[in-house]
Amino acid sequence: MNKILENLYLGDATAANHRELLRKIGITHIVNITGDVPNSFPQMCQYMQIHLPDLNHSDLKSHFP
Repeated sequence: MNKILENLYLGDATAANHRELLRKIGITHIVNITGDVPNSFPQMCQYMQIHLPDLNHSDLKSHFP
């Protein structure tokens, strides 16, 4: 898990599935940008799920205003 800004982290599926790490850092909201990784802790975190493949040409920007 890498800290990008204060209260903004970037992590992979392993980090997103590590309950104690999420609690320790204080993660409460997760943007899950995958086609196949489930939201692991819906009782603990609020999720935004965007189904996109991990490809260079995937258009993530179109999912945000």
